[in-house]
Amino acid sequence: MPTRHQTDVIIVLTLGLWVAVALAIGAVSGNHAPWYLNWYRWDAESYQAIWDHGYAAKAHLIAFPPLFPVLAGGLGTLTGLHFAVAGMLINIAALLGCGLLLARILEDSFQLPGTWAPLLLGSSPALYFALAPYSDLLFMYVFLHAAWLLSRPEHQLSRTEHLLLLALLFCAPLIRITGVIFAPLLLRGRWHALASCAGGMAWMAINYSVTGSALAFMEIQSAFGMAEGALVEGLRHSWGGLSVLPTTTNALYDWMQWHLLPISILAVFAVTALWLLATRRWLWLYLLTAVVLLSHNQAFWRSVVRYDLLVWPFLFAPWLSAWQRLSRPPWPHPGTAIPAAAVGVLLLAGAVTQYANAVRYVQGGWAF
Repeated sequence: MPTRHQTDVIIVLTLGLWVAVALAIGAVSGNHAPWYLNWYRWDAESYQAIWDHGYAAKAHLIAFPPLFPVLAGGLGTLTGLHFAVAGMLINIAALLGCGLLLARILEDSFQLPGTWAPLLLGSSPALYFALAPYSDLLFMYVFLHAAWLLSRPEHQLSRTEHLLLLALLFCAPLIRITGVIFAPLLLRGRWHALASCAGGMAWMAINYSVTGSALAFMEIQSAFGMAEGALVEGLRHSWGGLSVLPTTTNALYDWMQWHLLPISILAVFAVTALWLLATRRWLWLYLLTAVVLLSHNQAFWRSVVRYDLLVWPFLFAPWLSAWQRLSRPPWPHPGTAIPAAAVGVLLLAGAVTQYANAVRYVQGGWAF
C-alpha cells in the first residue's frame, strides 16, 4: 500500500501526463494559431468580456459569476499572458489540487485507495475543460476542498482550517451559483454555511447593481437557448429523444449530448445515491444530489456533463467498494467480476467520450 506521499506523487505525475496528452491533442486537432486559441471558445469569450468591459457590456454576461474572470484576468495582466493561457494555468493548478483532494476523500470518507483518484478524475467526459478558460475546474476544487473539511469533525479543524473553510464557502457561489448548495448545511448546525449565504448575497447584490434585479442571472437564462426549461421538462426531452437514432455524425453528437449521456449519468448516479443512503454518508448524499438537481434546473442536456464534472468520480464509489469487499482474502468472490466490469465500462466510456468531444471542441464544434 503506497504512503500518502507516494500516492500524491502518483497523482501529480498521472495528471501531468494527462495534461501533456490533452495539449498535444489540441495542437494536432485544432485549427487555430497560436495553439491556445484552440481552447478559447464559447463561454471563454464571455469570461474575458467581463474582465475587459464589466457586466454592463452585454446583457447575457450577468449569467456568469465574477471570481473566475477576475482571477484569470488579473493573472493575465500581471504576467502578460493571454486570458486563455492564464485561465488554463489556473485550471491546471485546480486539477492537480482536485486529484490530491479526491485521494484524501476516497481514503478518509469512502475507505478506498487514493491511488484511484487520477483514473476516476481523468476519465470524466468533460475533463478537457481543464484546458479551457472556464470556471468548472476551479469550482470543482472549491467544492472538493470545502466538502472534505466539512466531512471532518468540527473540533478536529484547526483555526486556519476554519478560516479556509469560510473563505471557500464564501467564494463558491461567486464561481458558480451551484455553490449555494452549502447554505442549507446551517440546518445541520454547520455555522460555516453562513459564508455561503454571504457569497450568494454578494452575487445577488452585483446583479442588482448592474440590472436592478437581484435574480437577473436566472432571468437571462432564456438567452442561451435553454428551451427545455426545468428538471422535469429536461428529463422528458432527454428521455423522449433516446429512441430517435442518429443518421449523421453531427446528429450522433447531438443525440449523445442531449439524450444518451444525461440519462446514462443519472441512471448511474441513482445507484450511487442509493449506496450513499444505505451506508449513511449523509453529507455526501446531500451535496452530490444537490449538485445534480441544481445543475439541471435548466437545459438538462447542456448541464449534465460539464456541471456534473465533480460528480463523476463518485459514480465509481459503490462499485469500487463492492470490488474491494469481494476481493478480500483468502480468495476472491466470483461476483467480483460484476463491480470490476462496471468500473471498467465507466472508465472506458468516459475516456472515449472525453477524447471525441475534446477533438470536436478544439475544432470549433459545440461539445457540452
